[in-house]
Amino acid sequence: QFFDNDSKIIASNLPKNNLQVWDALTKKQLAKIETPEELKSDDKFWAVFRDAKLLSYRQGRGKIKGVEDGTRLGVEIAYPQSAVHLWSVNTGKLLETIQSTPPNQIRSFQISPDQEFLLTHEYASGTFFETQPDFVRMFEFASKKWREIPREIEFPVLISSDSKQAFAFIKSGKQNIAAGIGVYRFPDFKLIRQIDLSPGFIGGSQLVLSDDERYLFAQFNIYQ
Repeated sequence: QFFDNDSKIIASNLPKNNLQVWDALTKKQLAKIETPEELKSDDKFWAVFRDAKLLSYRQGRGKIKGVEDGTRLGVEIAYPQSAVHLWSVNTGKLLETIQSTPPNQIRSFQISPDQEFLLTHEYASGTFFETQPDFVRMFEFASKKWREIPREIEFPVLISSDSKQAFAFIKSGKQNIAAGIGVYRFPDFKLIRQIDLSPGFIGGSQLVLSDDERYLFAQFNIYQ
């Protein structure tokens, strides 16, 4: 992954999850971040953030056991504390840890184009007899506070380049089935418009804006 407007490139070394920063032109290694043992994970994602900083997350593996409630079978899932970590590229030091509270499992994250907000895709701990709920949360870097956003929003969220609008599939309440596409004001996620869809399967789907951001393209599977 390249730094914006720069020739530096980052590469993660799996399974150790150490990070190396290289100059793509001179082929010289500029920095190396050795992830501490307690922050290592089998599934780690790195993203460039602001002034020579990087974000990573530790997913955390849950403890799962089967449960029974009369005629129903379900699962009880308990996740350890997941977090997103902010690193310095220049020093390789951990600068900040953003905890997911309560301890949900962070599956992925994205940064808004203005780099003011962090959006996380999370799964909750608990006992479930049907589907395990997933949801999107948003962290504001300036206030260092989490913001609640509508639970029906599907991850990932497409955000306009000026960070004033957001687009996302809207959950219908049935697993992997979209009710429509929501157009929201960002960052307060006030619904501006809902584009209704024929029942659509949203697994592997995506939303894309045209270069001039006048048109929204949606790819999804028709559910029958």
